[in-house]
Parts: sequence; structure tokens; C-alpha cells
Amino acid sequence: MHIWGTRLGKPKGVLTVEEQTKYNDVNNLFVGCIISNMSDSLVCVYIEEIEAKALWDALVAKYDATDAGNELYVMESFP
Repeated sequence: MHIWGTRLGKPKGVLTVEEQTKYNDVNNLFVGCIISNMSDSLVCVYIEEIEAKALWDALVAKYDATDAGNELYVMESFP
């Protein structure tokens, strides 16, 4: 689908009308894919995010730190 790069945000510089339309379509597809794979309780929290970068940054901030703590615990558990 070629939407993974959208998580980095809107391209810098002035976009043509075609580029802006393409970006909007890809952004909506990315946000839709992420939201559609969430549980109902999480959809209520993140449904307000309309920009792919903002949604991705919020998810990374929330869940990336949890994973780091789990990895640290596992590494410390084994000598």
C-alpha cells in the first residue's frame, strides 16, 4: 500500500494540488488501518487523531516505554 512513510509526517516544502491530494489519501488510509486494528476501548481514545504522525507518535509514546521496561526485566532475569 506504500503508506508506511506517512508515519513520519507531511513532506517538507510546498506541495502541488496533486501531491497534497495523494498525501491526504495516504494519511487517511494509514490512520484508518491503525484505528481499524485497535480494540474498541482504544478506538475511543485515539479516534480524534487525524494526522498519521500525531497518531503514530502518541502510540509510540504510550506503548514503546512499556516494551522497554519489559525487555529490561527479561534481561535482568537471566544471569
